Amino acid sequence: MARVLLPKQGGRDRTLTHIWPYRSEQDNHPENGLLLRTDMHTLFDLNLMVIHPDTLAIHLDTRVRRHGYEDLGNLSPSREALRNRWKAWHQLR
Repeated sequence: MARVLLPKQGGRDRTLTHIWPYRSEQDNHPENGLLLRTDMHTLFDLNLMVIHPDTLAIHLDTRVRRHGYEDLGNLSPSREALRNRWKAWHQLR
């Protein structure tokens, strides 16, 4: 999975990000990837942002929160919204 720049959304570029750092071809698969804005990709690579594996909550280093990312700290997607989207997707099939 190469670093791919995708069309802008809301004025920001998005890239495919390795969850576990790329060390060899065995790390290069879709299950090891996330779609993130380029600025968040950088934070993730610098270990200034992490996503909790069970809750999917975004956790930010306190130094980052003070620089325009206050609203992202400890956010997680709504499980109910994800379930509703999942059901709707299956109804379309």
